[in-house]
Amino acid sequence: MKKLEEKEFKSHLAPYINGLIDEKRKLGYSYNNELFFLWRFDRFLYESHYDTGILDKEVMEAWCEIETSECINSRKSRIDATIMLAKYMISLSVDAYVPKPIKKQPRPIPYFPDRKDLNKLFSVVDSWVCKPQGRYSHISLEYPIILRMCYCLGLRVSECTNLKCQDIDWERKRILITHSKGDKHRYVYLADDLFELIAEYHVQMDYIFEARTWLFPAESDSSPISSVSASKHFRNSWRQVQGRELKTEDVKWPTIHTLRNCFVIHLITKWTEEGRDLDTMVPYLCRHLGHRGMQESYYYFHQIDKQFPALQRLFNAAGKLPKEIYDYEKD
Repeated sequence: MKKLEEKEFKSHLAPYINGLIDEKRKLGYSYNNELFFLWRFDRFLYESHYDTGILDKEVMEAWCEIETSECINSRKSRIDATIMLAKYMISLSVDAYVPKPIKKQPRPIPYFPDRKDLNKLFSVVDSWVCKPQGRYSHISLEYPIILRMCYCLGLRVSECTNLKCQDIDWERKRILITHSKGDKHRYVYLADDLFELIAEYHVQMDYIFEARTWLFPAESDSSPISSVSASKHFRNSWRQVQGRELKTEDVKWPTIHTLRNCFVIHLITKWTEEGRDLDTMVPYLCRHLGHRGMQESYYYFHQIDKQFPALQRLFNAAGKLPKEIYDYEKD
């Protein structure tokens, strides 16, 4: 089966879809989720009588009303992608119909594992083993490192899976994160214990892939392991920790991105208990997380502060961040 990036748009609106994606990516957005929805929309047009090259009300209403098993928020994401397409066409002086956006459903209260639950999670992850002779026999080495980097460094899962071996500075014990959200670059520094784990893993992988490119290769070294694969493994591991399904009516169970949230929660709680000056520490944490500025960080922290008193103090830690902290310099 072809990867989504390799699929071609075939409808009469294909030039506009490609133009929109190119424009967004030049601005630093990955636009991968939107690409998926736009590909579905293109296929919907191509396989129906609506493929006339006109994005009018009839076409939009038919697309909005197709029967699927998606939830309201997924339906909103699907329709939002085509709304962006319509607005892009209008910016090119092409007539297009823009439907009314769907209101987003309130999200359930997120659940953040404590350290006890995280210890159980990593025990499960460490015990998982692939078939010795399988094509993916090396994957069992990768997942424990990826999940620990998400938690111990607060990295986004895509920042982990897209790492190349050359991104690790073994001498200074740091990792270069390139082309992250917003197409930004930054260094993150490794604690000694995590550095030793990565170094041991690196040696093991060198026996499997000679002179490899990717730190976490997939079936072969031609591409990295996917974020989706890592996320799926996290879900499966968490099911084993809880011994039940991951959904209830009023609680949103953790995802792999929750490990990044836990990094923030546990670190700031530790600083608070130690009496650290958050006004001094938080700006550096924001740079470490890859945020563009304090406002982006406060929005991020606001999503998780209500359950953790230590995080509420962040809104009193609004000191100015020296410009040089945000500057990326190759050295």
